[in-house]
Amino acid sequence: RHILDCYKAYYTKIHGFAELCFLYNVWIHDREEWEGHCQGHIDYIAQFPIWVDPLVYDGVLAVAGFCECCLINPRLPASARMRQFPWRHTWYRHYQSHYE
Repeated sequence: RHILDCYKAYYTKIHGFAELCFLYNVWIHDREEWEGHCQGHIDYIAQFPIWVDPLVYDGVLAVAGFCECCLINPRLPASARMRQFPWRHTWYRHYQSHYE
């Protein structure tokens, strides 16, 4: 997570925007491109991984988490539906907010 935060800060400083797609392991440096990239995942939601909570192996973040409630909400923009949660506690709080 520390390395992720450092890269995100570095790329954001250079490009003004930076998001890492954990599913494809690619950095996107443009908001519109990110929205389109996320829409591509949404368009093929049937192929989306079943595992949606953050996956940490031996203390290392392997895959960010996603909110399945947001993923299936067509009223949200693609980037909001594809929000990635690198921290389990933020993912859990967000996920629980749907049920409160």
